[in-house]
Amino acid sequence: MTLLSFALRIKEVRDLQNSYAATRDINVLARLKDMEKELDRLIHSIVTTPRTLL
Repeated sequence: MTLLSFALRIKEVRDLQNSYAATRDINVLARLKDMEKELDRLIHSIVTTPRTLL
């Protein structure tokens, strides 16, 4: 994953957070939770990747 695509994912989560704050829509909340889990997995894989591969 490139830095740009990672930044776009973070932006999408922030946009969903703002949308949920404005609407309290349960569907937005569900999508937000899914995106947060996906980002958590991605961050974990980046952090635990051996430095020789970076």
